[in-house]
Amino acid sequence: NPVFDYSELIQDYTKLFVGRDQLLNEIHNFVKKRPTPYAIIKALAGMGKTAIAAHLYKSFAPIEGRAVNKGNRWAFHFTSYHQGRDRPDIALRSIIAQVCDAFNLNRTDWLSKDIDTLKNQKFPELLVFVAEKLLEDERVVIVIDALDEANFCDKENTPSILPSFVPAGIVFILSYRVDQTNQT
Repeated sequence: NPVFDYSELIQDYTKLFVGRDQLLNEIHNFVKKRPTPYAIIKALAGMGKTAIAAHLYKSFAPIEGRAVNKGNRWAFHFTSYHQGRDRPDIALRSIIAQVCDAFNLNRTDWLSKDIDTLKNQKFPELLVFVAEKLLEDERVVIVIDALDEANFCDKENTPSILPSFVPAGIVFILSYRVDQTNQT
């Protein structure tokens, strides 16, 4: 199963989650209005980027019997060295599987073990396909946390899988760490 069980991570990062209402409202409005396909959350280490993504997961991920085949559909990837989640093929396979599940699509039609096929064919085609199925007020929201923890040693990395063309109705929410000078 390419989809990860984030329950332990979510529990750890949400047990003391309070406040942040203004930021959560901004995210909600961004998803609703979609002024651009990409929302970026960047901050210093320890400022709560993963906690925000975990809160979104707890609120919107298709868990606990929540319906996933109507309204906004959410897919999540928490980048980490743990379980190889820093690899771009692992991230893409997980996201693709979650999007397929949200639209009751056969995962095997959209998955591949080849990173180039995933990045250049399967993922972009899936985004176009599902975007055409959305109602006007629906979105597919893909949250990728901790892009700075991606494996940058290989030719491809998690930031490199992000598509340059994003169909209407698809929204990415990305987070990464910056230093004191606002640099990654």
